[in-house]
Amino acid sequence: MRHTAAIIIVACIYLPQYGCGEQDEDIGLSDEPAEWAYQTCDLSIQSRSCACPGTWTCSVIEICEKRSQLPSCSEILERKAIFDYLRDKTLEREAFSPPKNAALGLDYEVQSAQLEPLFIRAFSNERLFHAILRMSTVRADRHLRLLEETDDGQVAQLWFDDKDLEAPVQFMPDFSDPSRYQFFVADVAAGDWFPDHATPTIGDRVLSINGRPIDRYTQILVRYLRYSTSQKAAVQAAKRLTQNQAPEFPSHLYNGDSVTYEFQRASGEVYELTVPYVDEDTLTWTAPPIRTFPGFEPMPVLEKTNYALHRHAGDKPVLLLRWLDFEDPLVEEMEALLDYAQAEGILDYDVIIDATDSSGGSGGPDVLKRLSPKPFQTTLGNVRISDISATFAKTRTPAVEAWIMSAVEAGQEYTSNAPFKLQYFDADEDGIMQPNERHFSGRLVFMCFPDAGSQLDQFAAMIIDNKLGYSLGMTCAGHSNTWEYEEMLISPRDGRPLVGFMWNIGDTIRPNGEVLEGNPAVPEEFIPMTADNYNQYFDSLIERALQHLGHL
Repeated sequence: MRHTAAIIIVACIYLPQYGCGEQDEDIGLSDEPAEWAYQTCDLSIQSRSCACPGTWTCSVIEICEKRSQLPSCSEILERKAIFDYLRDKTLEREAFSPPKNAALGLDYEVQSAQLEPLFIRAFSNERLFHAILRMSTVRADRHLRLLEETDDGQVAQLWFDDKDLEAPVQFMPDFSDPSRYQFFVADVAAGDWFPDHATPTIGDRVLSINGRPIDRYTQILVRYLRYSTSQKAAVQAAKRLTQNQAPEFPSHLYNGDSVTYEFQRASGEVYELTVPYVDEDTLTWTAPPIRTFPGFEPMPVLEKTNYALHRHAGDKPVLLLRWLDFEDPLVEEMEALLDYAQAEGILDYDVIIDATDSSGGSGGPDVLKRLSPKPFQTTLGNVRISDISATFAKTRTPAVEAWIMSAVEAGQEYTSNAPFKLQYFDADEDGIMQPNERHFSGRLVFMCFPDAGSQLDQFAAMIIDNKLGYSLGMTCAGHSNTWEYEEMLISPRDGRPLVGFMWNIGDTIRPNGEVLEGNPAVPEEFIPMTADNYNQYFDSLIERALQHLGHL
């Protein structure tokens, strides 16, 4: 749902003072003027004796000469009003996840308040965009992004996008130590990018980027990323370490048209490499495939949008179902899978569900009731009641509208927990799904990886929490909610549409009763990917699944 926000300034306000020469890597400020404060609408600048970096001094005269680089009074009031609006509405609307907040050490009230200076000092549209981006990402929610255009046709005028530039090297995270970020080389591009003495090899560890230690660089970078778990943050960061995201992200994260990496080989040798950013479409990657499906025929016997089915090379009674997506026509494709299995007489075979390369969507229960012979509890969900609940309810089905409005009229903080989006059940039903009349009856093994979530996270939770099969590998990405609410922020100063903003307005509830967001179901056998096992990692999960089933 998208909506237009009206932000009203009611008075000039006193804004806090900030220290002379304050360094703020968060948005790349390096040469702030002497301590200053804006008081009411006269832009009075206060100063005291202190040392200032660069060309700045602590004289009021010189500060006034630099005044063109400082926000005007009306701009400051605009930015303060935007900050207050976003913070107040988030506290009112957001369905915060207690387990996620505990796992990531999040406290929105405290951490959002710390972002106020980014708005006050946003003397350019680019910095205002970055400040709003931080107000979004401080919630650590993979689903919530800024929007360039809303459904009513309004186009954001405060919009910055990256230029699809990438370095000729790719990375993956090493999960061997969950207390810190570690990355290694996963692929290199063909071409004359590297000198002989500094050619990266798969597994080389990243020590620093543009002179910043990798831990520090990543701590800054992840502030601008969308993720709901620390593992997903690492996956997202690995992708961004090779990309130049400016001006979508602050330019201080980058070094112009090139990037300098410091690597360490397995031998302990440390070397430095500077490479250019180039159009990502011009790069050809050279690493061999990391998925070869050991024990199974390399070519699928049945391939659809949502899956690829592989038969065992030794004719053992086990199938590899590579799960790829949850998109229409999902039910029709599942029926095609059952048609094939029935015709081949293999409905009683064991099934290994490899979802390590899947994306999200909807319809997980439709899949699971055809893969398992057991009844299972589906996910539930709720909606937080706020100022937009009645408006939002009108955009849903009559059943969902009635469910939400009953909570609005009763003055509840949340609706009841009901079957997810009322897609398969009514609000007062228990959400227990029975097996399809025609279904697989063998054992299940499920494997995942923290790159995708949403419906995939629900799918994993239904398997693991209901004990429908064995699970191994890593968690999924850990992001799922019922609905988001979207609106275009409007400048209170000149009425221009700034950027679309989103709120998570409802929790997904796992079959075990816990909030799912930031709290993915953990596999029975947790096997982290590392620099040492990367080349064989995904194939080793399949081999471990075969071993568990007794088919190795």
